[in-house]
Amino acid sequence: MINRIVQIIFLLISVQIVLSQNDIILKPVEIHPPKPGIQQKSQQESEDQLAAQYFQKKEYDKAIILYEKLFKRSNNNLNYTYYLYCLIELQDFKNAEKLVKSQIKEYPDKIKFSVDLGFVFAEEGEQTKATKQFEETIKQIKPERSQVIDAANSFLIRGQLDYAIASYRRGSEIIRDYPFYLELGDLYNQAGNYSMMIDEYLNYLEFDLQNTPVIQAKLQNALSNDAENVVSDMLRKTLLKRTQKYPRKFTMRRCYYGFRYRKKILN
Repeated sequence: MINRIVQIIFLLISVQIVLSQNDIILKPVEIHPPKPGIQQKSQQESEDQLAAQYFQKKEYDKAIILYEKLFKRSNNNLNYTYYLYCLIELQDFKNAEKLVKSQIKEYPDKIKFSVDLGFVFAEEGEQTKATKQFEETIKQIKPERSQVIDAANSFLIRGQLDYAIASYRRGSEIIRDYPFYLELGDLYNQAGNYSMMIDEYLNYLEFDLQNTPVIQAKLQNALSNDAENVVSDMLRKTLLKRTQKYPRKFTMRRCYYGFRYRKKILN
């Protein structure tokens, strides 16, 4: 009796498996017609790739046709940037200026477009207009840390290191709780102004002792590339001067004696 029941159970399982397999075989294939949105997206991706290829080959006259089309479809930062570069490369400064001004009108809080307008003037050879625009941009910076950083980064992208520094100087004037010592130190290092770099790094050290390892690493990096001991001598003199001026400031004394110990070990 038990064997009979077991045989029946196995028979039912076998039938179920066969039925399941038949279901799979007989199940009609679902055909999904292409949706207009997906087709349009695929076409846009193709245009993106083709425009990028033209741009890389410096075929700006072909690239600009596509980037203008892509920008009108979606005025995101990528399309805008390539469209602007194409206009400048083709020396179409009139439409480049028109493009940037339209962005300024649409996004008045994005300071990068104000920098771009000065960039267009500079590329056109209108240095007086460019300088005026850059200086006006510095004055427009609001007391917001994010906008100060955006302005400085926008100037850096356009190769305007001095105005990037000026952006952080302006930021330190209008934002009292964050003086941008670290950012200024990095830019002065990039500019090769090591005296100002050391001052800003030490200012930051006094401002925020918790970031001592950060400053130590940055100074160490500068000293490691200092074959002629220019930075080393400047740092020693600056630390000595600050130690003598502020004898009760433990931070400067610790840095000075730490520096002397390092020099003794290396020598």
